[in-house]
Amino acid sequence: MYKETLGILGAAALGAGLLGVPATAATTSTPGAAAQAAQVVQTAAAVKKEDLSVRIRVRDNAVGNLSRIRVTVKDEDDDPVEDLRVCLLVRKKKGFSVVDCSDTNSKGRVYWLAKPDRIYRIYIPTTSEYKKYYSKPFDADEDSDMRRR
Repeated sequence: MYKETLGILGAAALGAGLLGVPATAATTSTPGAAAQAAQVVQTAAAVKKEDLSVRIRVRDNAVGNLSRIRVTVKDEDDDPVEDLRVCLLVRKKKGFSVVDCSDTNSKGRVYWLAKPDRIYRIYIPTTSEYKKYYSKPFDADEDSDMRRR
């Protein structure tokens, strides 16, 4: 509604300018529009984002000498989260950098093959529904099963 109102008022102000009539406050602003915009922003901020349950499983020598990393993501109701962006990070000299990002499947899972002699971390960016998530760093050179609720 706010966007439509601005479009109509902008056209009115443009039309008035073309006709040589000075634009007035009545044609360029709507009483209460700023209050409506502030309320929309406040409502959006008040929406509680859910925590995620993340399980990371590492299996070494899954394919040749590569390890398989499987990440399963569930919501607060323990339902799989589909189409959520999950990123695999690798440790470099100055922090971590992104190796790859994938979207979870219908079971809330994403898979990667990784070099076993590296340190990795999982990152899930903030969305409109979920909080961001960073895993603790983990080795890909031994079998492991990590969970965070």
